Amino acid sequence: MSKFQTPGAAEILMAARKDETYMKKLREYIGDLIESFGGGRALIKWTNETEIVSDLIYYTLTTLSSLQTIGEEYTNIIEVNRLQNAVPSLIKRLCWIVFSVLGPYAVDRLLIQTERYLSSSGCTLPERQREILARATRGFRIVAKYLRKIHLVLFYRDGVYYELAKAVFGVRYLITYRGAPDETSKPIYKMISYLSGFHLLASILSNCVQYHHEKEGDSTGGLVL
Repeated sequence: MSKFQTPGAAEILMAARKDETYMKKLREYIGDLIESFGGGRALIKWTNETEIVSDLIYYTLTTLSSLQTIGEEYTNIIEVNRLQNAVPSLIKRLCWIVFSVLGPYAVDRLLIQTERYLSSSGCTLPERQREILARATRGFRIVAKYLRKIHLVLFYRDGVYYELAKAVFGVRYLITYRGAPDETSKPIYKMISYLSGFHLLASILSNCVQYHHEKEGDSTGGLVL
């Protein structure tokens, strides 16, 4: 596989956008099916679960079946391992799909249940521990949000891993046709990465300042007459 070229950010991003288009259509079809049986309330209630089932079906029919996704076929790229010398094993493909599709949903549900428990009358934790857990939950949400943004900045700079799950499990791409990838867009994506990085840094600093002011307000609030 060393004879094949590594795609740039443009090809990977184009494949992801194409996949998202067809995955959105599949979600709509399954949503219509749920609505026809359970009505609009069922569709609203199971919106997140509908997306998960749709995405799992899409990846099962493509990636898990050792086939290219529609986006990958459209851009002539294939998945390979971190060393770019073999196709990822079935276990590795299954792991990144579960991590990508079910990971965010599971974390979000866990945080929601934690917040509900901490704010409920049935919470038996001391007030101090409850406050610490509540802050940790909010902090984790903020960290998760910025982690995704930092990952995107790195993708625009390096053009390797668009999805965090693929970075974790070392799933990369190669171009299947005999030809050089488009290099003209590289400077553009690098510029996007720098601009995004500066914007992200400004956002982090702004949130830190806001958090500091709120903390000072909480500590001095009891002294105000």
